[in-house]
Amino acid sequence: MLFAILASSVLLSVSIAIWNIAFREVVLSSFGRESQSAFYIADSATECAFYWDFAFARTGKNSFPASNTIPGASTLLCGGKTVQIITDSADSLNASSHFTIDFNGGRATVYIAKTNLNASGFSLTNVLSHGQNSINSYEPTLVERGLKANY
Repeated sequence: MLFAILASSVLLSVSIAIWNIAFREVVLSSFGRESQSAFYIADSATECAFYWDFAFARTGKNSFPASNTIPGASTLLCGGKTVQIITDSADSLNASSHFTIDFNGGRATVYIAKTNLNASGFSLTNVLSHGQNSINSYEPTLVERGLKANY
C-alpha cells in the first residue's frame, strides 16, 4: 500500500510538471499569434497612409497637412472603413496629424509628420504606426507592434 501511494505521488508530480510546461507553451504560442496580428494591423494602416499620401500627391493635393496647408480631405477610406484625419499641429515648416482605424478586432493609430525642407516645397514625411491586437486596452493579452517609415 505504501509503495502504491509513493508511486502514484511521483506520477502525479511528473504529470503536473508536464501539464505546467505544456500550458506555458500554449500561452507563449498565443502571444506569438497575437504579436503577428498586431504587426499586420500596423502594416495595413501604414499602407493606407502611404496610399493616400501618394494618391493625393499625384493630383497636387495634400491628404495630410503639410506646413499650414489645409488637407485635401478630412476623411479617408481605408479597408472599407472611413477614418477621420486629426491635425495635431501645423506651422510654417512642420505639420503633424494622426488617424485611428479598427481592423478585424484590432486597432491601429498612425502618426504622420511632414517637414518642409528649408522652405523648398519638398517635404520629409515620417509615418509611425502602432498596431494593437485588440480594441480593448485593458485586455491581459494586449500586444502592440509598431512600424516607422521615412521618405
